[in-house]
Amino acid sequence: MATAKSVATPRIGNPGNKGNRRSGAVKGTHSGLRRGQLPWRKDPVILERLNLIRTLRAQGYSSAGMMLGPVNELMRRRGVPEITVDAVYDDFPRLKELQREEQAQAAKIEGEAKQEHIDALQEVKRQAWRAFHSASTSSLNRGSYLNTIASTEEKIAKLDGTLTQRVELEASIRNGDRDIDAEIERLLAERVARPRLLVEGPHEVEATG
Repeated sequence: MATAKSVATPRIGNPGNKGNRRSGAVKGTHSGLRRGQLPWRKDPVILERLNLIRTLRAQGYSSAGMMLGPVNELMRRRGVPEITVDAVYDDFPRLKELQREEQAQAAKIEGEAKQEHIDALQEVKRQAWRAFHSASTSSLNRGSYLNTIASTEEKIAKLDGTLTQRVELEASIRNGDRDIDAEIERLLAERVARPRLLVEGPHEVEATG
């Protein structure tokens, strides 16, 4: 009597993520390359899809369902299988991750550029101090050197975020028995006495007097 042979049912898997696991050549064994899952960061189609999703969001597409049509149009143009709405949902955290990395990179570049400006301004300040100490005590240029130092310090403070709020001019006109000239002298002395201005050693005492 013949017995019925069992037929294995092929495993369909999870079709909801269709489009998120594409195959490609990845580094593996010592012999070179093997076939396997292509990391999404190295998949040009997925990266292009993420850029499209970013654009669609900016255009007002608020859900994965709304984005599915334009995304699959891109897939057809690229000659790859269409994806499901679940694959679009899976792309959302990927896009967030990419955006965080882009923001971190932009902040790093901005910080490096800001530091370059600060370094250049510090050199301007050093040169101004040298000129100040080289000038005779009766030279009228000493005041302009101090002005350069003060304005350069203010620019540095703006760049590094340490600039405090300006004192209103009206509040500086009178301060007890001191007139405006004395008050300006005091503010300038406080400015040049900051620790980061002490690049010329004890000569700073002469600048603040």
